[in-house]
Amino acid sequence: MGSILSVKYSVTFIGKTHQQYVSYKSAQVRQTVTREISDLWIIAFSPTKRKVRMTFLQAKYHRGILDNLNRTFVGDYFQYELLSQRPTLTAIIGLRYNFPLDILSFSCCNSVGSYGIFFIDNKNQIDLAYCCANSLSTTTVLPNSYSSYRVDLDIPFFNTHSFNSCNCKTCSELISCFDIDTFTNSILKLEIGAEITYHPPILSFVRNVLKQQISNTTVNQLTNFIDNSGIITATANDSVFDGLPTNLLIINTDEE
Repeated sequence: MGSILSVKYSVTFIGKTHQQYVSYKSAQVRQTVTREISDLWIIAFSPTKRKVRMTFLQAKYHRGILDNLNRTFVGDYFQYELLSQRPTLTAIIGLRYNFPLDILSFSCCNSVGSYGIFFIDNKNQIDLAYCCANSLSTTTVLPNSYSSYRVDLDIPFFNTHSFNSCNCKTCSELISCFDIDTFTNSILKLEIGAEITYHPPILSFVRNVLKQQISNTTVNQLTNFIDNSGIITATANDSVFDGLPTNLLIINTDEE
């Protein structure tokens, strides 16, 4: 996806250097469980629109077609619970400096937690179905212990949008789709993920992560936008990270 977008947009993909696990209290089994926060952290931004949105995407591979008639795939219940319920975290495992404990719960935008399910379509091409984690539903018996975690997850009807009015005033979210073009177009339109420009502590955290990564055009465009936005104030006590929390894809949607 990064390679496709980089033809027209300023895009950077940074591979993970550390596995990043988080812990939370599961409401289902009433105990603390641990999972990776996601497979891919996507940050899309537009300096002209003064917007930055991010989503934690869990990637899956499904052996079969996903469409309006076939909407079920197999997933890990606790990964689904983490990204759909977006609880306050209880612990971070894997880095010297950590995600904020409210990294999933700070926003009213449900698509901060999402799923991207790769599959082979009827033209024998790799495609992707997307769904906001909060909009998935389970169709099997839920686990009653930490050791039981496989469930069937259902994607709602194709290409449903939500236009909720909320505190961030930008919650136009793509809920689901069954093709990669709709997904990528919605990323570029800033229709997926939490709007973080209204949340200075999260924006500051993103800035500090990026400052410790490679210096290139896209990274510099985003950090310069944050530094010049007047939303946050950098301090000498900003955290320095040992490694990257997860795979990170950064997209400047202005750079067509």
